[in-house]
Amino acid sequence: MSGYVSKVESEWVWLTISRNVRAQIYILDSATEPRELEDFQNRFHVGQHVSGHVVSFNTEKKLLRLVLHPFSTLPCRTNEEPQINIMDKDLAAYVHEGKVLAGRVSKILPGVGGLLVQISPRSFGKVHFTEIADTWVDDPLSGYHEGQFVKCVVLEITHIEKGITHVDLSLRSSSVKPSQDSADFESVV
Repeated sequence: MSGYVSKVESEWVWLTISRNVRAQIYILDSATEPRELEDFQNRFHVGQHVSGHVVSFNTEKKLLRLVLHPFSTLPCRTNEEPQINIMDKDLAAYVHEGKVLAGRVSKILPGVGGLLVQISPRSFGKVHFTEIADTWVDDPLSGYHEGQFVKCVVLEITHIEKGITHVDLSLRSSSVKPSQDSADFESVV
């Protein structure tokens, strides 16, 4: 779907698709590189042509939600182990194991808990303490702060029950390699 930027807010870009239909792009769906996310408001300007992929459509409001990266039809593995709840029904449309995503550190979990990372407007994933760095370092959490943008890879998606999903992420540079999805993603804007 293509449209023209009509407004740029702190976390959303609004597009005009037609005279009756609008679209939104969330900041984390606009790039995978942290430096690009930090410059979000300067990357888009009113009147700019932007193309993306439709994740959802609100018929009452005539509003689309777009992501700039392509979708995948790769299946997700399932597991019965209880995990952290994630409630974004649109997440499954474009997130799969091995997918490189943008994220924002939401919470630093104490001790060796790791990080809670936001990956969409309402979804979060967990980075285990051992998935923060490639090498063993003292206090790997010390280099992170809440609100920091990160590039992560989806290790596993676990569907616990209807509407509840857990996403395991890695920040290891050896895991976060450019994928074909990432190359396609960057060429959209």
